Amino acid sequence: MKVYFFSEDRAALKLDGEYAGLTDGFPRFAEISGGAFAEWLPLCGEGVHFYLDEELFLRGREGLYAVRAEDERMLFLPRRQKAGLQGVAAQLFCGGTLYSLLGFGAAYVACDGPECALLKLGGAYPDACLREIFTEGERRAIVRGGGRLAVLCGARLTYEGPADALDESSGEVTVFLRDCADSVCTFSVLRPEERRITARRTPPPEAAHVALFESVLHGGDCGIYLSEELKGRADRLKSYLGDFCAAVPPTERARKKYGDGTAGLAYRTCEGVFEIKWFRTERENGLICNISPAER
Repeated sequence: MKVYFFSEDRAALKLDGEYAGLTDGFPRFAEISGGAFAEWLPLCGEGVHFYLDEELFLRGREGLYAVRAEDERMLFLPRRQKAGLQGVAAQLFCGGTLYSLLGFGAAYVACDGPECALLKLGGAYPDACLREIFTEGERRAIVRGGGRLAVLCGARLTYEGPADALDESSGEVTVFLRDCADSVCTFSVLRPEERRITARRTPPPEAAHVALFESVLHGGDCGIYLSEELKGRADRLKSYLGDFCAAVPPTERARKKYGDGTAGLAYRTCEGVFEIKWFRTERENGLICNISPAER
């Protein structure tokens, strides 16, 4: 089994007790026969220890992202998050509901009012704060911490996800998407479904097919990449491609097998485990005129 290793920070990799080298954002691989005990140790920070075999790419392991792409395997070691909330971190009464911010292995908000709920947040929320904002004549309770934002209305989470900036007077949230077009997503805390995607640069022609899939994922204007025939069906692309969570360039093997217009779409199969499916694109006069699943 050929496994590629990536890490957000430089890290030392040991396999069956033997030093296998340093990892970073550049792909490095090892051939694993049967299985191996792995120790992956960032130069600064806490490492992870795990048994590396095919089961890992089916069930995952906390602290790692495991990826399957046909017969290729990839592991990614993210930067370890700062310690999250511990115990009861804060309380706030807003709009008739008492909110309690809790940390018990994960971050939660307990809502006690006309409706009651215990809501799990999607991150550790280190250095989190719980407060009220007042915008457009409406009040909302929010939680901010670790680059994430949770917006609460009664006992409902109306938004939970990344937030690079929040203007509390206007209620506008800014998220930098870090995609091929260097896009920015903005929306109101009152209407998070009404997102505005603004591309800040034009992707190079060789990356236009990846930019197309990213635009579909984020809800941007994907029509700029499509031929006239496909542009009329742009609103169907999301349902055609399914519930993918990222678009990636092809590996060397996928490019050789399927061509330069190939991109991979990542689908989450369980916590920390993803499967990449390859899609081929064809162009006519510089615009994408056909999209199809790559042959297995």
